Amino acid sequence: MNKWLILGLLVLSVAATQYEEEDNVLVLTDSDFDEAIKEFDFILVEFYAPWCGHCKKLTPEYSKAAGVLKNSAKPVPLAKVDATVQTKVAERFSIQGFPTLKFFVNGEPIEFNGGRTEKDIINWIQKRVGQVSTPIADQSAFDTFVKDNQVAVVYFGHSESDSNWAVFKSLAMSEDKLAFGHTFNNEVTANQHARDGQIVVFKKFDEGRNDYDGAYNHNDIKKWLDEKSFPTVIPFDDRAIEKIFQQGNPTIFLFHTNSDESKTALEEFSKAAKELRGGKVLFSHSHPNDGHGHFQRLAEYVGVNTANVPAIMLVQSAGEVNKYKFTGEIKADSIKTFVKDFQSGTLERYLKSEDIPTDSTGAVKILVGKNFQDEVINNNKDVLVKFYAPWCGHCKTLAPKWDKAAELLANNPNIVIAKIDSTANEVPGVNVKGFPTLKFYPGNNKKNPVDYEGDRTEEGIINFLKEKTTHSWVEPKGHDDL
Repeated sequence: MNKWLILGLLVLSVAATQYEEEDNVLVLTDSDFDEAIKEFDFILVEFYAPWCGHCKKLTPEYSKAAGVLKNSAKPVPLAKVDATVQTKVAERFSIQGFPTLKFFVNGEPIEFNGGRTEKDIINWIQKRVGQVSTPIADQSAFDTFVKDNQVAVVYFGHSESDSNWAVFKSLAMSEDKLAFGHTFNNEVTANQHARDGQIVVFKKFDEGRNDYDGAYNHNDIKKWLDEKSFPTVIPFDDRAIEKIFQQGNPTIFLFHTNSDESKTALEEFSKAAKELRGGKVLFSHSHPNDGHGHFQRLAEYVGVNTANVPAIMLVQSAGEVNKYKFTGEIKADSIKTFVKDFQSGTLERYLKSEDIPTDSTGAVKILVGKNFQDEVINNNKDVLVKFYAPWCGHCKTLAPKWDKAAELLANNPNIVIAKIDSTANEVPGVNVKGFPTLKFYPGNNKKNPVDYEGDRTEEGIINFLKEKTTHSWVEPKGHDDL
């Protein structure tokens, strides 16, 4: 074969495996995606949209994790696909939300369900490619491991044939947000005053160390670890979200800044937390400069005005979310009384609400938490309500049609078309999961609202109300043909 042809084929072969790279992350397209997942035994792929805020927040963490993993003992590439441009791949994997991360093992995808920080991503991947726990060879390696991690879970033993080792591996595999390490070095074990087969948590808060002394089974150790690996006052980060909201643990939150008043409040809050430690109510705090970006979103969710901090709110998220507002001076004794009143069921539930609007001349009735009962429930009118968010694109698209339908039906005294900003107002018994949510409250059965499923046009809205009304129909002005 001609040597130039051979050289050309070699160049093509090399080029075929070269992918565009950006900040350590491979940039894949419709044309080279299949080649990449075939070439690499393991590869994590992020499907993103350039305008997505969550994607932008993930970008630096994803890039840092990519840099570590590409240079690890068992390299694993991280890649990304712009799903708004590379539509063939996005459609093939039914990408509907952003960012979506998929981990490909020999070309087969599995859902990435780990955290979104550099360490979370690294831990999750390493445990799925073989390194469940970090080997600690000597005292220097131990010191580095403990120093580099906020929480370090260490197994002290002889070898992987230890009877307790399998349980520890199972525990490590089940927890992606903590760093697990193990040592079979007798000198390290002796230096740490640990026993053979013992698990110890080393942490940069509270008492600094916890030794496990209970029954050696997965569930008991996991329960113990879940308790000991969080500080008495938990910073509200990604890991805290799982413990508080996904597990449904009632939690009292302190929102604070760097002001002297906030510093004093945090001291009192911490004092109360220590005295109530081990109880059923968790203590957590959130600060605007905590590096996690959750402060404003959490405050909006629970109904705290961030202009008036320090502030305290207790949230019970199991089932329907219930919130309880702390009032008065922030003192340890007052906080303890507040928690005890919650546990005894004597606190009054708090609901977010804007002030009742003074201008009610528009065709669309403006609802807030404070007037919802009177305007929607305590009458026999048919009321169609739009639960919306100001930032929601679909809500903005619907708005002019909603307004137009309300104007056309303004001559009907028994039908009300209304809207309520669900980011600033809450209604008992209404669980809004997406925006906009549209509900019809019939005049003769307010306890059983009907979900709106008609066309999202003024004609669709009017036709729906014409069919559902519990009163005599009045033809909309200017639309006699409907």
